[in-house]
Amino acid sequence: MSNFPGMDYLVRVGSLWNNVLLKQSAEMNTFWSSIKDGNYTHQGLFKAWAGAVEDYYSIAVEASKGPGYISRPAWLYFSYSKTTKPVLAYTARLDRSESAATVLDKTDFTSLDSGAKLLAKDVYVDSGCHLNGNELQITLDKDNLALVNEEGQYISFVFGKNRGPEPPLVIVVLRISK
Repeated sequence: MSNFPGMDYLVRVGSLWNNVLLKQSAEMNTFWSSIKDGNYTHQGLFKAWAGAVEDYYSIAVEASKGPGYISRPAWLYFSYSKTTKPVLAYTARLDRSESAATVLDKTDFTSLDSGAKLLAKDVYVDSGCHLNGNELQITLDKDNLALVNEEGQYISFVFGKNRGPEPPLVIVVLRISK
């Protein structure tokens, strides 16, 4: 099906449009009983309106990228040292909105110097990757990082398990120093 000219573009924009409509209908379904009872507030209305504006803007941005657009992963860089207070949570802005049904997975951190796996079993916090539309929050586990004795730079990939053969969503680089 991807051989049809422009099919990838139509699928990309159509999927985003579908996700927006599903999100808005789920919000309305949630608020329907309070609307029906007359308890729906202006605050709720403005929140729903602001979300709709952001959603339709994301559709316009995606449509403006055109059919030749190739999605690229975001890059995050963490610097960890036991002597300083490192920032271990960042939000990566993705170049497109992802469905709430996207199942996230991540690879182990691998050394850029030697190719060996990082000594700590899992450097990400248990729920260390949280996807919200076109933003992906990544949090690293301070306790597991404290177990690592080797300095160096490490790399890991965060990707959507159910997205097929596509590039990762985020490339995470971690620098460990004393």
